[in-house]
Amino acid sequence: MKAFLKNEELFNALNSRYAVKQFEKRDIDTSELEDTVKTILQLTPTSFWLQAYKFINVKDKDTREALKEHSWNQWQITDADMLVVFTVPTDFNKSHIEKHMANMKNIKNMDDEKVNWVTWFMINKIIETWEELWITNFEEWTAKQAYIWLWNLMTSLSILWIDACPLEWLNPKEYNRILKLDEQHLSAKVAIAIWKRHADDKYQDEPKVRFSKEELFIEM
Repeated sequence: MKAFLKNEELFNALNSRYAVKQFEKRDIDTSELEDTVKTILQLTPTSFWLQAYKFINVKDKDTREALKEHSWNQWQITDADMLVVFTVPTDFNKSHIEKHMANMKNIKNMDDEKVNWVTWFMINKIIETWEELWITNFEEWTAKQAYIWLWNLMTSLSILWIDACPLEWLNPKEYNRILKLDEQHLSAKVAIAIWKRHADDKYQDEPKVRFSKEELFIEM
């Protein structure tokens, strides 16, 4: 299969990526950026294909200011063109699987027998024998998925030379309150601020600190 990028192009993009601390400020239409981000997240891999998540695209300036107070007062919350909060369901149950299977049936034109079998299999493996998956609770499991989406989005954006900053240092309880997530049976886990690094952001020229490949890999 022909590669879309040469190795060097990919490595240059990844090496240029960093957690942006200062974004350029602008006030123009962000619809193209938003559509790009939404498409990347829509296509991100997900365990059992379930897509057990919702993404909150926070546009309101006052809401962002409120969230900033519970995000270590990081300026990226208010200064980035786009702020996305990754949330997961707090009431995960078999209805999520049934909804997914209804969507799969519609898209793939699956017959009822196959739909019923796959639905039974997923409910049996995920809901009824969840201990085999080493799951303490389903919110913990879906929260792990958030980092798959975050990783894929950050990598994809770097290839497109769009900057971002992942934001883990947030208070989920306050985010849930401000965004009214509890009533939607959702819980905030991580966020990401997106746009373009400011020319004066001093961190962009710092070298990456990484262990060597020999240190990181164990050959067996």
